[in-house]
Amino acid sequence: MNRLPEKLADHFSDTPTPQLIFHTHTPSASSNRKYILHCSDTFLCSPTTAVLYRPTSSDVEIKCGRPAVAVFGPWLGKSFAEQELLSKGCEQNGTICHGLPGGCVKSANSPCEVMAKVTTVGELIHVELNALANQSSLHLNLTSRWIGVGFSKSGKMPDSAVVHCLHYGNGNTTAKLTVNIPGPAHLNLGWASVNQKPLELISATADDSHFGCVVNLHKNFTIHASLFDLTLQHNLIAATGPFIDGKINKHDRKPEISELKHAF
Repeated sequence: MNRLPEKLADHFSDTPTPQLIFHTHTPSASSNRKYILHCSDTFLCSPTTAVLYRPTSSDVEIKCGRPAVAVFGPWLGKSFAEQELLSKGCEQNGTICHGLPGGCVKSANSPCEVMAKVTTVGELIHVELNALANQSSLHLNLTSRWIGVGFSKSGKMPDSAVVHCLHYGNGNTTAKLTVNIPGPAHLNLGWASVNQKPLELISATADDSHFGCVVNLHKNFTIHASLFDLTLQHNLIAATGPFIDGKINKHDRKPEISELKHAF
């Protein structure tokens, strides 16, 4: 990974060079825009530190911000391929990764093109969802698309709570909590009738090659009289499909259900 600018690196003392995942456009060399980075408590100064970094200078301003394990900002580590960036941090510090195509998290030959990262952060569950366009396996067109991670009680699609990241196709992206109803059809009902209070949107971004969402999710919530206690064992489901006219359509790539169950 490229070395960080000297002044920024000074704030890390003897810690390893941070492994950063970014969710915004790389600025031009003439850009004066500042970016806020929510920082991993493992690699950066503290879990409540936010860094404002101006790409055109060595100015660095440290400010206290909200606790988070996601990072937002320009790509400092440009030498990494996008797929490598997608997988950074997996299986570290309790982060569970699950993605598409199936088996991609542990495959050197088939890297993930859709990735869900799920981490326990205190009383919350921190979820990052990201997808890359036009890669070699899934060949995704990200325009009008959803990606999601489900929490399955049964190890199957039905009766699962799902965090959906929704790309409207005009640059607008958001995240919603939805549910796959019980029964053989395992239909997803969307979010109109689902209480969104258990989900807090941290960021949602998109460009021509990538879109993603970062959210915090409560560990206990109820959807349509079905209780979800994510401190108990659940399988993770990774899936993607068309998002057309504001509606979640059926997945158009094979979903992947984790072999292992996870408790958060």
